[in-house]
Amino acid sequence: MFDNSLELTKFIPYKDRVKLLMRVATPNSGARFELSSKFGLSHDEAPELLKQAKELQLKVVGFSFHVGSQSGSVGAYVTAVEAILELFPIAKELGHEMKILDIGGGFPFDYESGYLDFFEFCEPLREILETVDKDVKIHAEPGRFLSTTCMTLVHTVVGAANRNGERWYYMDEGSFGVYASLIDAVDYPISTPYNHGELIKSALTGPTCSA
Repeated sequence: MFDNSLELTKFIPYKDRVKLLMRVATPNSGARFELSSKFGLSHDEAPELLKQAKELQLKVVGFSFHVGSQSGSVGAYVTAVEAILELFPIAKELGHEMKILDIGGGFPFDYESGYLDFFEFCEPLREILETVDKDVKIHAEPGRFLSTTCMTLVHTVVGAANRNGERWYYMDEGSFGVYASLIDAVDYPISTPYNHGELIKSALTGPTCSA
């Protein structure tokens, strides 16, 4: 996968073995954590980079995009597919055999209710994908949507201290471990089955120096 000229040239030594996807940026306005500022090239930049790939004898076989983590808008997928459908004829005209459209991940999960009518959410996306050439394979990466309901994190308090009049608890997991996903601004449901006694304001921290 590539989204700029520098990345593209890395594949030159392997041009007889690799088949590439071009990652196109798409608006992430409905996502909890956007990704297009880090990955993907603009729609307008795509034709020139496809031309460069052909000149370098590199095989581009499809496009990919990602609407951002926990996307609350199926319209973001529809907009992205509509834009990329305009690029398929350009790529084919340049001699690339386009066989793949990777629609990425970002499918949301409602942690509060524990339920999402996925088929209803995806209906507009299915409709636009029906217009894609039948020879093009659709790939998807629904990681969070598939994994959320199949696991529960269990961790414990491994230490406690009183600091400046405040109670501190040290846990065996932190933001450099499984809680790194808190960067997505997701409010995970929390259960404390072994909690007893009076509730007091406390600080929770992970096991490392900084988190």
